[in-house]
This record gives sequence, C-alpha cells and structure tokens, in this order.
Amino acid sequence: MNLKKCLRAPDVCRGVVLAASDEKIVDAKALVGRYGLGCEPASAATIVGLKHLRADGVVEAGERVACVLTGHILKNPDVTVNYHKENQDPFSNPPAEAPNDLEEIIRLIKS
Repeated sequence: MNLKKCLRAPDVCRGVVLAASDEKIVDAKALVGRYGLGCEPASAATIVGLKHLRADGVVEAGERVACVLTGHILKNPDVTVNYHKENQDPFSNPPAEAPNDLEEIIRLIKS
C-alpha cells in the first residue's frame, strides 16, 4: 500500500481518522453478530467510529451511513469465542458446549 495515498485519502474524501480500543472493537463485532451478520474484528472498527461520530454530532440522526464490513467472520475465531466465553455484557452470547453426539446437539439447538 502506498503510504502517501493512505495519508491523503481522508483529506480527499473529507473523512476523519479515529482510534478505537480493542474492547470497543470486539463489542461492536458482537453487536453486528447480534443482528445475524458477521465480520472480522478489525472491520468492526467502522461501527465504533460511527458511534463516536454520532456522539460528537458529526453524523446526525436520520442520516444514511454505510459501514463497510470486510473480512470473513471466521477470521480470528479465537477473538470471537473468547469474547463470548469471558464477557457478561449486553452483547455477549455464551456458547453452549455439546459432546460429539448428534441427538444432544439437536436438543441444544431446539432449547
């Protein structure tokens, strides 16, 4: 990637660049997952950025915004699994573990 072009892009596109903590990124990834979509952890940073821009009034309520979520949901699967095992926040969805038994797996899916 060409560093000069990357650094010029926010000016040309009238954009902004923000930093996002890992904690906020995995929370945003879990929020995306709550609605049946998926992305890699790093692309969830777009959601963190949008929340920040909404809070600062840069993006107004009712405006249409597109957040591009790239990368496959299974990229960095340990990040996702550990997030849901270790966190007890509103976005966590702890996994149900099952033995290698089809009937037991079906029972867990139905419950």
